[in-house]
Amino acid sequence: MTTTPEPYAELLKVPVYAAMVARVRNFIRDYEPINRLLHKQEHSDRDMLFAISWAVDDINGTPPPIMKDLAQMVQSRWAPLVTLEAAIYLMRSVGMHYIRNDLPFNDGGVMTNGLSAKWPAIQSWLREIQAEYQNQKNRAKVAANLQEMMGHSPSGVPSEFAIVHGLERFYW
Repeated sequence: MTTTPEPYAELLKVPVYAAMVARVRNFIRDYEPINRLLHKQEHSDRDMLFAISWAVDDINGTPPPIMKDLAQMVQSRWAPLVTLEAAIYLMRSVGMHYIRNDLPFNDGGVMTNGLSAKWPAIQSWLREIQAEYQNQKNRAKVAANLQEMMGHSPSGVPSEFAIVHGLERFYW
């Protein structure tokens, strides 16, 4: 009997993906020594890779369509953008886990709020980081769109902004 290879396992062999997994894990502080209650990492490498691919798809799918793979995004200095969106995805996943497994109970006069006691803090953090991510994504997409529009060769009609931004050598 043959088993189907896990598609994400192959991605870990690609240096740019392995480095991005480490970067996201570092950003959300998902280490065994820090996770004292779990005594392990909260997110598997597979979860991390899925979140990273989700981030790449979100960035590429947001207009204007500028299609880049992860290596091109890292080369274009978009790694922080990918890191933020991957962290947002992972935190949403944690939130769904908390909601699904929430079970407040009362035993011997001691009342627990279940796991949902953390959810307001996670929601607050998510709102803050999502706003930062959307702002950074919009700025990166505008800059990339302008760069592709103006290009590095005389394409289209040159703008006076070429002079202002020192790009005149490409047009005149």
